[in-house]
Amino acid sequence: MNTTKQVNVMIGLLFMSVLVFGAYIATEGAREADARDQQAEQMALRGARLFVANCRACHGLEGMGPDEGGVGPRLNNVAFLVLEADNAFHLKATPAGEVRNVRDFIFNTVSCGRSNTAMPLWSERYGGPLSETQVNYIVSLVTQGRWDLVEEVGVEHDAPLLAQHAEALAKFGKPYDDPTLPADQNLSKNQKKAVDAAITAGTAQRYEDLGVDAQKRVHEALKKSILVPDPSKLSVTSKNCGQYGASVLEFRERNPLLGPAAGGEAKPAGGAAGGDPAKLGLQIATANGCVACHTPNGQASVGPTWKGLFDSNREFVSGAPVKADEAYLKESITNPNAKVVKGFQPNLMPETFATTLKPEQIDQLIAYIKSLK
Repeated sequence: MNTTKQVNVMIGLLFMSVLVFGAYIATEGAREADARDQQAEQMALRGARLFVANCRACHGLEGMGPDEGGVGPRLNNVAFLVLEADNAFHLKATPAGEVRNVRDFIFNTVSCGRSNTAMPLWSERYGGPLSETQVNYIVSLVTQGRWDLVEEVGVEHDAPLLAQHAEALAKFGKPYDDPTLPADQNLSKNQKKAVDAAITAGTAQRYEDLGVDAQKRVHEALKKSILVPDPSKLSVTSKNCGQYGASVLEFRERNPLLGPAAGGEAKPAGGAAGGDPAKLGLQIATANGCVACHTPNGQASVGPTWKGLFDSNREFVSGAPVKADEAYLKESITNPNAKVVKGFQPNLMPETFATTLKPEQIDQLIAYIKSLK
């Protein structure tokens, strides 16, 4: 090969190298974005697995809390949502400072629990079972709102339990395990062994083969065997290792979906409830963790149920009985130890709501309690 050809080959190779390098540089942004998306997906998936294993008993499989029969507050909540630049709502990305505040709020709550509530601490640093990396996986799940992954993992997790209940009802007419029922209404040890043996042998009654009514009974039994059956027996934590005080008020009113879109104006907080005081009160009760201790359906819990509370006669550890009117409810929210209802313990309910809630929010919370007749 003569010198001219060698030079031409070298120029051609150099030109090709420039093209390849240029193409690599041009697609760098797309590859970085794809890598970020894959990492976010993996973190959310790991968070979903941890949630199903550790959190769903109180917060429900879909993170809906009391709406699923759970005793913990609703986590499937737009208040926790962090929007990326290319979000499905076509809204501006959440500012970096706000992202940090939201993530810190959830991280601290999971790590440290909630003082005077049934929410335990989870971080290894404070004696819990989860590493900080695992806590961050849960934070990623909640801030991304990936409850579809939780349901997907939950369905896989529940498959053997579904089979157990299906076989138990088909063979013995009793649930495999329902902690809300007396022992004689559940399977005995020998019956459970028979069910497990049938599942191992592949001869168990399949859920798909059950009738509609039996399938409903299976789901009800499964739900009861997984959710906390008696919240009043939960241990109440008194530890606090870095939680928010009055400054959390701004966060609890947060709704990124009501923020300004491109060229739009911000809508007032609370618009999602359409201005209905009772609906706004439910949002406040959920955001402030009230529903972890007070049920809306009469079920026993750490604190008195709110069902039928308004206008009822209340008896206390000390003092004369009082009718639960609006004045009583307001006093109970702002000064919970003033009148302690018989059968319940003092010093469990936070005494900070007089400062962390606005007067109109207290009124909305009362409106919600009044609606639970």
